[in-house]
Amino acid sequence: MPASDTALVFTVAGARLGLRVNQVSEVVPVAALTQAPETPQVVAGFLSLAGALVPIVRLDQLLRLDPAATGDWKPEEGLSSRIVIAKTANGPLGWFIADEASLIRFTTSELVQLPPGHVLNNCAERVIARTPPEPSIVMLEPERVLLEKERSCIEEIRARMKERMTAFTSAGE
Repeated sequence: MPASDTALVFTVAGARLGLRVNQVSEVVPVAALTQAPETPQVVAGFLSLAGALVPIVRLDQLLRLDPAATGDWKPEEGLSSRIVIAKTANGPLGWFIADEASLIRFTTSELVQLPPGHVLNNCAERVIARTPPEPSIVMLEPERVLLEKERSCIEEIRARMKERMTAFTSAGE
C-alpha cells in the first residue's frame, strides 16, 4: 500500500498549487509589510513574525502566472487574503494566497515527476495527478522558490534590518 501524506492546497492566479504540510509553518492573515530598499522585485516586503523577518513573495509574479487570471488582485489590501509561511533552510519564507486553502490527503503513487525546465520557474519537481475535470496540483518546493541571488539579497537585508532594530532598542534603554 502506498504511503500517504497531506498537502495544503491553494490557488494563485489560476494555478492550483500545493505544499506538504510538514513544510508549512503557519497560515496568517495579511498584515502590514515592512519595505526595504534593494529588495528583489518579487518580494512584496517583510513581515515581522515572532521576532523573525519573513520575506513575502508574490508567487503570481515570481512564477510568471497569467496576469489576466489575477485581474486586479491586490493581496496586500485584501481582507480575505492570507500568507502561507513555509519552512526553508534559510529561515521562513511567505507568499500571498487568496482566501481559500484546504488540506488534502494524497498517496505517493499519485505524485508524478515533472520534466526539467518545466513551467512555474522550476519551483516544483512533482505534481499530484488528478482525474479530469479536477485539476492536478503542482507541489511547490520551498527551497526552490527563490534563486540563490534573491536568497543572498534577502539575507543581507535581514542582517541590516536586524542591526537597525538592535541599535534602535539599545538607544531606547
